[in-house]
Amino acid sequence: MKPFLASTGTERHPQLPDVPTVHEAGLEKYDHLPGRLREPVVQSLEATLIRAVKHPDFVTYATQTAGAEVFAISSKELSALVASDTARYRRFAKQLDAA
Repeated sequence: MKPFLASTGTERHPQLPDVPTVHEAGLEKYDHLPGRLREPVVQSLEATLIRAVKHPDFVTYATQTAGAEVFAISSKELSALVASDTARYRRFAKQLDAA
């Protein structure tokens, strides 16, 4: 498959009018990906996504349009971050409940 850029929304993004949706790009079964991909496929997709998210144009777009902080981290790093944040906020919530 030839690489391409597409939006995952049901409609084109207003700030990216020339970028088609995945359905317009011909991926009718986009929403029906297998639940378990082989590890090499996952690693390849993850590496490509991280490169794209680190691209200066994307960082500028994300910070200027959404005020978002860009995290270009692996799925394992994201899992660790979520676990850490969950534990931290759980402790915080318990402190608030005790007050």
